[in-house]
Amino acid sequence: RRLETEDYPSALFAVKSILDKIGLSYATIDFVREKESHGDLDIIVERHPDISASDITSFLENEGFKVSQNSNSIVSFLLLTFQVDLILIDPESVDYAKNYFSWNDLGNLIGRISKQVGLKHGHDGLYYMLRGDDRVLKEYKLTTDYTKVLEILELDVDQFQKGFNTYIEMFEWVSTSPYFNPDKFLLENLNNRNRVRDRKRVIYNLFLKWLNTKEFSPPRIVSNKDQFVFNLFPGLEEDCKVVRDRAEMLKLLRAKIDVNFIIELTGLTGKDLGGFLTSFKNKYDEQYILNSTIEELRLTIKTFYEGYSNL
Repeated sequence: RRLETEDYPSALFAVKSILDKIGLSYATIDFVREKESHGDLDIIVERHPDISASDITSFLENEGFKVSQNSNSIVSFLLLTFQVDLILIDPESVDYAKNYFSWNDLGNLIGRISKQVGLKHGHDGLYYMLRGDDRVLKEYKLTTDYTKVLEILELDVDQFQKGFNTYIEMFEWVSTSPYFNPDKFLLENLNNRNRVRDRKRVIYNLFLKWLNTKEFSPPRIVSNKDQFVFNLFPGLEEDCKVVRDRAEMLKLLRAKIDVNFIIELTGLTGKDLGGFLTSFKNKYDEQYILNSTIEELRLTIKTFYEGYSNL
């Protein structure tokens, strides 16, 4: 069942008492003050080196609670008939997670704007995803300082820290970012996963209705998102270049080593093929492979296999 806001403090006190008994540190999240009831109670729990999610689950079950564990990150249980979600977060990201989950759907809305400038607003920090050939080459965790993302998006930090009395107040605040583009929030412009999820969210639908009543100035467009992020975080561009160069070299190596030729020559597949390739690369370094012609490599592979098959 849903919990009335007037009953929320007593439920929160009960959960805090349980966490104190387990020996866990935690942080509560804020919600828009006009909110009348709650579908669940989310609380940020700082990961403990000696207390795992499974340990928490076992403790709660021994106390008689009905428990559900989602991987090593979320433990949910029923407090009478009300759902409580314990969200496990690494110590350095607790403050970021508290702010991300606060104010109902605000973290989601800020995440959509962050994407427009080349950033990923995660629940545990601000990220940059280095991409190449339609895949992520490396994920960079840029900061766990929540005010940083607000400053980048030119949102009023003081107002965020004061909080929001109404949803409309929150919507108006988030729309003050010069990067705010209302089209990016429309359900038809979301990928299938986000569209299915957000269509069910009451506050998100309220936000969409609010969008229809407003007119906005054209958003500020970031044409080169990578460079935008590099300018914000010195040293990132240089590291990304190293990663890109390495990815390009590996791509050339894969092109040079004809796996189909090796399969046809050796008859190896699966783990046996993987073991052969590993042994070959251990003997012949990357520079040798890059400097060799295809014909030279094939001869080297034949010769190496003759010795390898006799091991």
